[in-house]
Amino acid sequence: MDTTIKVDAATRDRLSLVARERGITMRELVTRLAWETLTRDELQRRGDQAEEYVRTRIAPDLSYQDLADAESVWRAVETGEALEGLPHPDRRPRAA
Repeated sequence: MDTTIKVDAATRDRLSLVARERGITMRELVTRLAWETLTRDELQRRGDQAEEYVRTRIAPDLSYQDLADAESVWRAVETGEALEGLPHPDRRPRAA
């Protein structure tokens, strides 16, 4: 069953442009958006899985400070801030 979603004209025009550039219909664009956009629970689950993978296969001694540092780096990247370096330049990876 189809339904109508009401959005303002600017949003409609933007969706139309994005769909046209991708060579798909607005219906297909909205459908993809709905199914490809992760919920908070899905994002949390993926984050937990990624952390477990890193801990078991790459860095078993991964600390909560390492995770906080990584989060700071991602926040800076998302906001367009240029980082001079990682938060703890005195910490070097261990030799294998």
